[in-house]
Amino acid sequence: MSGKVITENYCSYLYKKAHSFFNKGDYGKALETFRQIHFMAWANVNAYLGASICFLKMDKPEDASKL
Repeated sequence: MSGKVITENYCSYLYKKAHSFFNKGDYGKALETFRQIHFMAWANVNAYLGASICFLKMDKPEDASKL
């Protein structure tokens, strides 16, 4: 398996994990997980939108607007 495929699979796993935290209302953990995805430069706009929504839920609109 290539490094790119491994990264894609891992980021997909992280996205599901972040979404699970988000659905439970644990926006802090969801945001931490979305940040891991960001550091891996995964090209999935939904991960960035999810992080933005977490910032909004945590009353940090200025951080949300940066994404």
